[in-house]
Parts: sequence; structure tokens; C-alpha cells
Amino acid sequence: MLPPLFSLRGCVFVRNICYALCASACSARPDGRAFCSAPNQAAFISELNLPFSSLSDAALRILSTGCLHLRELSLSDCPSVTDFGLYELAKLGPSLRYVSVAKCDQISDSGIMQLAKHCYKLRYLNVRGCEAVSDEAVAMLAKMCTRLKSLDIGKCDVTDVGLKLLAEYCPGLKKLSVKSCEMMGDGGIQSVAYNCRGLQQLNIQDCCQVSVEAYRTVKRFCRRCIIEHTNPGFY
Repeated sequence: MLPPLFSLRGCVFVRNICYALCASACSARPDGRAFCSAPNQAAFISELNLPFSSLSDAALRILSTGCLHLRELSLSDCPSVTDFGLYELAKLGPSLRYVSVAKCDQISDSGIMQLAKHCYKLRYLNVRGCEAVSDEAVAMLAKMCTRLKSLDIGKCDVTDVGLKLLAEYCPGLKKLSVKSCEMMGDGGIQSVAYNCRGLQQLNIQDCCQVSVEAYRTVKRFCRRCIIEHTNPGFY
């Protein structure tokens, strides 16, 4: 039986997904590659951590058909992953609960919307640094993934419009980051405060349009919330 979590962090030369799909039979080589001998065991993997790798959309297609029990997947900083890769991941359906595609800069609204449509039991999503992700994707996430607990949309093209929908449809949200969302203002943040009373962590660093009034609103309605900010005037 395979261990539930397998990481290829830093294995930048790994290109064949079979290396990732047979954790118990994989061994690292000095050149950073891997070799394996038991790809038929891939179905037992439930978590994969594959940041900083050269995995492609084609590899994700194989993953989606081979890792049928996959629940958690991290693909942060994988520059070759695009919306087409997310179309393939979406085939895993509601069993997928945790996804990170932070800094995968070829991902846009299209891929995230497909993921939201089919993986509607998502609890955690990180699209930080995916600058082509906008209110359109956040609206789909809000309406389809109502059980969402943690969302990082830092440095995405998201405004108050998207955040208001998120607050309306995902009142159970616990963690939210809108760091460096330059178009984010008071309206979205205050909507989150009004609707997501159980919010525990909020990152509004480098959101220059968010004022002290929104900050105070969060402090008032989300009493246990830890707020990360860069404005010395907030108190």
C-alpha cells in the first residue's frame, strides 16, 4: 500500500507523471530524477505535493485517470500547467478537496470555473499570483463550492463584486487572502465581515483601497479573526 502523501518538491526534471504515481516504488537519483516500478498502485494515492516541477497538462491527464482517490493536490509554481490541465483535474469530481495552483501563471478564469463546476466539494483553493483569474471565476466558485473554507486569491484580478458573491454564498469561510488585489475596496471586505462571522484569518496586505473603516468592521463582526495588513494607520 502506498503512503497517502508523496512529494516531488524540487525535482524540477521530473516530466513523466508515472514517477509521481508510484510513491512506494520511487527512488531519487543524484540527478534529481526518479525511477519507479509499480505504476499500478497509483490509485491508492490521496495526496500529491508537486511544486516547482515541470509537469505538463498531459501529465495531469494521466493523473486524473490514475489517481482516482486523490483528495489533495499542490501544483504551485508549475509554469507548464494551463487551463487544459485543470480541465483534466476536474474529472476527479467532488472527491477533490484541496487544490493549490499558486503562481501557475497560465491559469485563467476558464480553468478555475471548470474546477469549480465539477469539484464542488472543494474546501481549499489557492490561486495566488494567477493574475488572469477574475471576478468571473470567483463568482462560479462562490455559487458552486459553498463549502469552501480557505481561499487565496492574492494578486488576482478580483474586485469587490467577486468578494461580495463569495461572502454571500460561502458564509463558512475561515481563511481568506486578497493580498495585493489592487482593485479591492471596502465593500468586498465589509461583506465578508457581515456574512462570514467565523472568519479566522484575513490578509489585506498591499490593498491600498481598503480603509480603516473596513478594517474596523472586520474587527467588530469577526472577533477571532487575525488580520494581516501593511497600513500603519489601522488600529
